[in-house]
Amino acid sequence: TRDILCGDVIVSEEHPIVSLLSSGNTNTNMHLCENCLAPVGTLRDQLDVLALSSVSSSSCKIKRGIPLLEADNGPTFTSACTTSCESKSCSCGHRWCSTACYDSNKHVHQMLCCGSSVDQKLKHQQRRFRHDATQAGPQFLLAGKVVASVVVAVWYDHKKGIDQWKDTDVFWWKEYSHPLYWDLSDDEDEEITKKALCTSSHLLLLEALQASVSDIVDSSDSCKLLHDIIERVITVTNFGEILGMLQC
Repeated sequence: TRDILCGDVIVSEEHPIVSLLSSGNTNTNMHLCENCLAPVGTLRDQLDVLALSSVSSSSCKIKRGIPLLEADNGPTFTSACTTSCESKSCSCGHRWCSTACYDSNKHVHQMLCCGSSVDQKLKHQQRRFRHDATQAGPQFLLAGKVVASVVVAVWYDHKKGIDQWKDTDVFWWKEYSHPLYWDLSDDEDEEITKKALCTSSHLLLLEALQASVSDIVDSSDSCKLLHDIIERVITVTNFGEILGMLQC
């Protein structure tokens, strides 16, 4: 420990390990970075999106002057670097604020993106998980992104020549309080319900990520490796611990 002096930096800005838009932002299609949640575009862009979300006409734009802004676009938060992912025939519409954010997030995004392939089976599996996770609670979708990020991190290490890895090296949630999700219950019936919910969501996530492999890699060897990584990472226990961490 040390004394903190005036002007010392205590906390600096850091990108989140994983992030998830609130349902309000998702429903209004706010222009936010898929990776770090930074606003994308100008202040007027953001206000236009809010205006469109409140009217039925998709051609509505804020044409009149706005106090302080008048006819100007206002400050530019970040430029719109990428407006959609590079997956096959993707029309998801997600945005990233920079090339760095896109490059670090694109494969995690592709694994759970509902519009990332012309393959209807892939869309079906991913949509099933997203629908189930949305109904169960936002922590389930966020847990899915945690799992996808771990799978991608291990795959990146393999591409760099790192073939051996330990659970303690990549299961970062174990550094925090991570009780099993169903153990955070007041009674036995609630525990049974939570475990069943976790188990069913885990199965849908497993199917969705396994189905996404062919959308990310081309060679059969890489496909097999990624399938093996997914099988090792996505267990009911790991999924339950991640949900427990998010619940605490």
